[in-house]
Amino acid sequence: MATGKLVSRTRRIESIPLHLLKRGKVHLLPVYYMARMSRLGSELVLNQGSAEYQDLVYLNEPKGKLVIGKIFDRYLLNFPTARGCRSRLAATQETLEQMVSAHDASNLVILDLGCGYGRGLIALTESINNRKNGTLSVYGMDLDERAVETASARAKEKGLANITFTSGDALNPGDYPVRSADIVILNGLAQYLPRDDRMLLYRNVHAVLKDNGYLLTDYFCNWARNRVQKWWKGISEQFLGVRLDWLNKDEVEAMFSELPFRNCRTWYSHDSLCLMILAQK
Repeated sequence: MATGKLVSRTRRIESIPLHLLKRGKVHLLPVYYMARMSRLGSELVLNQGSAEYQDLVYLNEPKGKLVIGKIFDRYLLNFPTARGCRSRLAATQETLEQMVSAHDASNLVILDLGCGYGRGLIALTESINNRKNGTLSVYGMDLDERAVETASARAKEKGLANITFTSGDALNPGDYPVRSADIVILNGLAQYLPRDDRMLLYRNVHAVLKDNGYLLTDYFCNWARNRVQKWWKGISEQFLGVRLDWLNKDEVEAMFSELPFRNCRTWYSHDSLCLMILAQK
């Protein structure tokens, strides 16, 4: 593991109420406490970026406390960030299905860095295992040991013996469960890293890929298009304690031009909320 405390979340402050008070943002305290009544909102403000948060978004069912909590849950599940996460999952699944179908699946090794509860990875593995062209060798890795345990239990319930989940730090190649892979999936992680760490992560992925292998990743678009959304974006960054590096399509492509990948292809997922990237070694 890399040095330092490893957490599977993007928030970088310990106490949100104290953080808001210190910065004179008292008016945001009611928003914080109202969000705590929502199951998704509570996970959003406490552990944004966690495996639990992502899984709640993918599940897409309101689970808040009382009526107001469920209403707020439904509002958040329909927000651009949540819809973008689901469209990213769908785009990832569709692209992987196409890539695997074009090859002999029994010879492919797939590595998912930051796999969370493994919802997408398990669905892909189950789908390919049911075909006649063999089985994949699939590995998922996440910082969150609880996420790894949950993903492993889900895979076991479905009888998927060819998928393995381990805990580790994506910035430390020594933690990777395999030394080489045909496809590396990297979703919902790189954008939250400082630029130097982000570029290091991309280079780590390039190093672990086999020749002609692929990185399938994403970069979230700047979804705040009206005043309400811009207000929520500002609040979320207050709760995170960090300003995110929002890049457009041209800027993402320019960033990848600095990396050793080739044949970099970019396209927008449904609703143009998330930019998908497929880059070859």
